[in-house]
Amino acid sequence: MGFRIIGPAAGDRPTVTISHQPWGEATIQLSGHPSITFITPEVALAEGACAYEGQQGKQETMPLLFVMKKDGDDWKIAAIRVLAR
Repeated sequence: MGFRIIGPAAGDRPTVTISHQPWGEATIQLSGHPSITFITPEVALAEGACAYEGQQGKQETMPLLFVMKKDGDDWKIAAIRVLAR
């Protein structure tokens, strides 16, 4: 079993969308992959997955949502939630 935050594939160019509303948010869209949404400068949501061996040895993935919190210069996972499939 392993966890990963889904990132860009080789050659992918991320796009950034910034809301210009008061208290807006910025979203980074990784081509063909889930996104990272910055709720505040200190809090972000990142989609990811847990890969595991399911029935009959078939590899399966479970979609996850990571709540990330900035701690100094580092980002740390504050919470993980399983997303509906």
